Amino acid sequence: MVEWQVLATVLVLAGGAGVFLRLVAKETRRRENYLKLRLERERHEAELEANRRKLEEESRSRRKHRAGGEPETDGVPVVTGPPSAA
Repeated sequence: MVEWQVLATVLVLAGGAGVFLRLVAKETRRRENYLKLRLERERHEAELEANRRKLEEESRSRRKHRAGGEPETDGVPVVTGPPSAA
C-alpha cells in the first residue's frame, strides 16, 4: 500500500513540474515575442525619424538656394525663354 502512495506522490510531483515548466516556456516565448516586436517598432520609428530629418534637411537646402537667388540644381535643365531660331 505504501508503494502506491509513493508512486502517486511521484506522479503528482512530476505532473506539477511538467505544468510549471510549460508555464515557464510559455512566458519565455511571450517575452521573446514582445521584445522582438518592440525592437522592430523602435527600428521603424528610428527609420521614420531619419527619413524625416533627411527631408527637412533637403527642404532647408532648397529654401536656402531659392532665398539666395541661386537656381536649384537637381540635374534637370530649366527652359527660361523661347527656343532660339538656329
